[in-house]
Amino acid sequence: MSKLQLQNISKAIPFRNVKILSGITYTFSPGNIYALIGESGVGKSTLLRIVAGLDGRYEGSVVYGQTNIPKDDEVSRAAFRRGCLGIQFQNFALCENLSALDNIALPIILEDGNLSHGYALAKNLLKLLRFTSDENVCVKNLSGGERQRVAIARALVKKSPVLIFDEPTGNLDLENEKSVLSLISYATKELNSCAIIATHSTYLVNHADYVLKLSHTAEGAVLDE
Repeated sequence: MSKLQLQNISKAIPFRNVKILSGITYTFSPGNIYALIGESGVGKSTLLRIVAGLDGRYEGSVVYGQTNIPKDDEVSRAAFRRGCLGIQFQNFALCENLSALDNIALPIILEDGNLSHGYALAKNLLKLLRFTSDENVCVKNLSGGERQRVAIARALVKKSPVLIFDEPTGNLDLENEKSVLSLISYATKELNSCAIIATHSTYLVNHADYVLKLSHTAEGAVLDE
């Protein structure tokens, strides 16, 4: 697996004279869990969106292996997401009118058209995440915690080399946090993926391999290990 490098990442909103991120440089290695912490509003989600190729309006470079992900080319950024990333968004970004099972299996089905494989993986992930509701119910009818587990399972289903989680356990109790961490740990240790987790959870922070803190400065948030 390749390393993911952030090289001097800075971001501002010029017309509002707001500086968000300042000179962030860091290398993420396979096989590790990285907890990204910091006050609410400091820029954790913004940094994750840049890493995921969802925001191309920044200075600096995101490099995966030997490939510099072009920030001005959405097609290339989308290809990077499809090929290398598993993502859980803070707002879940699920297909509201599809079932929990469909949402999780969809990335596999779109990739290789193998319905049985996709649904088998989805069922297994739901079981491991202690999902006890009807897996065929539309996600719009699920609770926040249930939707969160569906979003986490969707991020994990393709066994991607880079996993990005934005507050993955905010709606979950400790036992479900443990289930989530167990799966993320398996992905990093057994599949040699790299997991970057923006979190306020003490439990996740205490079990991460590295803890990175975003802190406010007048020039934008900086990253400290």
